[in-house]
Amino acid sequence: MGIDGWIVLIMFLTTYVFILFFEKVQRTTAALSGAIVVMMYGMYRGFLDENDSIEFIRFDIIVLLMSMMIIVNVLLETGFFGYVALKLVQISKGNVGSLILLLGIGTAFLSMIIDNVTTIILFIPITIEISKKLKVNPIPFLMAEAILSNVGGVATMVGDPPNIIIASYSNFSFNDFLIHLFPVVIIIGFITTFFIRYMYKDWICESGTCYDEISGLVPEDEITDPIIMKKTLIILAGVFTLFIFHGLIGVTPAFVALTGAGATLLVNYYDPEKVLKNVEWSSLVFFASLFVLVGALEKAGVFFEIAEQILNWAGENEMKAALLILWTTGLITSFVDRISCTVAMAPVIIHIGGVSDMNIVPLWWALAMGVGFGGNSTPIGSGAGIVTIGLASKFGCTITLKEWFKIGFPTAMISLVICTIILVVLWGLYS
Repeated sequence: MGIDGWIVLIMFLTTYVFILFFEKVQRTTAALSGAIVVMMYGMYRGFLDENDSIEFIRFDIIVLLMSMMIIVNVLLETGFFGYVALKLVQISKGNVGSLILLLGIGTAFLSMIIDNVTTIILFIPITIEISKKLKVNPIPFLMAEAILSNVGGVATMVGDPPNIIIASYSNFSFNDFLIHLFPVVIIIGFITTFFIRYMYKDWICESGTCYDEISGLVPEDEITDPIIMKKTLIILAGVFTLFIFHGLIGVTPAFVALTGAGATLLVNYYDPEKVLKNVEWSSLVFFASLFVLVGALEKAGVFFEIAEQILNWAGENEMKAALLILWTTGLITSFVDRISCTVAMAPVIIHIGGVSDMNIVPLWWALAMGVGFGGNSTPIGSGAGIVTIGLASKFGCTITLKEWFKIGFPTAMISLVICTIILVVLWGLYS
């Protein structure tokens, strides 16, 4: 790696230090400033130009998030989330221990079907309403949802964008992902759920309940506009259906979501300004800035150098290569966009298979598990984490770095250790 690679890496890490540890500097401001400085340096050195700043940004993801936020904001106005929240409270009898399991497991399973960030956007308003009704701190609920949505997304080919990329390179089928990753997610999801519940045992014990006060409330009374709610839910169901089958019909999830957002505004005669002002624009700018930073790393050759080192260290040892990919990508995706990491690593695995006699099948599963579970380490390690923090802040809840590390870091490490054991077993099966 040349001098440009090292300098861009230092700039990248410095930006992340400001994002993580300097709370006086707003995270979006830090990310945007870092992206500008990196671009200016790259343009000065000649390995970047101004067009790269646009090409690096994954506008499909930005459009997807914005569109889902629009649909959710319309639903929020109708009282739908208050209705669902009261239903869940009544089912659980106001028991926060049961609720944290219901919400966590619910996000995990929905994330197997649709993108985990979309899942989080849908669940957070429900969670906030539940917390208000029970008069409890919502942060344990939000942490369980953010972490378990990442876990659930690993299970299927369509649950996480990196899995779609891996499928395109490896030619694995939908069933291949279910056979190899669904059991892993069940194991890790079970352990993670009860680990989170254990970590918040004091909160569960101390949380008082006002269930007696709200047990007589009628959930339907929460709905303020049933006509708009029903029409929007029909559109949302259509969006979910197209998410699942988007590959078969040849459209992107971003286009599906944007069409759904437009239809929501159109059929409800909704004022766009009223909805758009509630979109979490700060999170969208933050995502765009991260994409620029990661793109600069890739152009500077940092990812390629890491990949080459993995190949050099592993030699012809399949198990060593799989474990190196698992832990390297698991640690990298604590700070780097998982999609970029997957795009950078996939050709390397193909290259390994071409220049050696190594069986690369376990390497693909190592990559899927590494990028899938590693992002739980930090609050900016996954899109779900970023959106959770952004939307929680919008609703008046601050998830601190200390709070995230207390739950997220051990969860990620436990997951990677379990995956290490599984890969050793897989290596024995494939060797």
